[in-house]
Amino acid sequence: MRRWAALLGIAVLAGACGGDNEVAAPSTADAATTSIAATSTATTLRPSPTTTEATSTTTTTAAPPVTTREVIGVWNRESDEHGSEFIRFGEDGSFAYADGQVGNLDTAEIFGSYAIDGGRVAVETSDCPGVTGTYTLRTYLIGAGNYLSFAVGDDACIGRRDGLTFGPWGRVDG
Repeated sequence: MRRWAALLGIAVLAGACGGDNEVAAPSTADAATTSIAATSTATTLRPSPTTTEATSTTTTTAAPPVTTREVIGVWNRESDEHGSEFIRFGEDGSFAYADGQVGNLDTAEIFGSYAIDGGRVAVETSDCPGVTGTYTLRTYLIGAGNYLSFAVGDDACIGRRDGLTFGPWGRVDG
């Protein structure tokens, strides 16, 4: 694209200078002759049979969906409002949230259950009984640390939604 713009700029300058120059433009499969008017003189651009247009292909590979095995364990983060916050995903499908110390998870302020399917988690917690929230999970590495983030799919429980999606959670164990 830069080359095309540069060639157009040269063609306009050549035409503006009164020149009767032809400039080869990059070839395309259905390229037609193009005229560019510059003041009172027109310069004609014709595709060149020896010039090829550069193409590039970007391949993006989606990360595999997060599995239950990757999430089981304790995660934490720091927040201005609560200080240290912890969440635990139990092997039995239990979920717990506590702030302060990791030991507070045993007497969690907020508890419930979760299920993971295809990289999405459904969570039901004691702060919003009967309201299931769904999120897309993503795990990633920063340096030597393993992190977990939540992207809201659908959750009417504002406190849970804001709490889980506020920022990344770092793995405490596992």
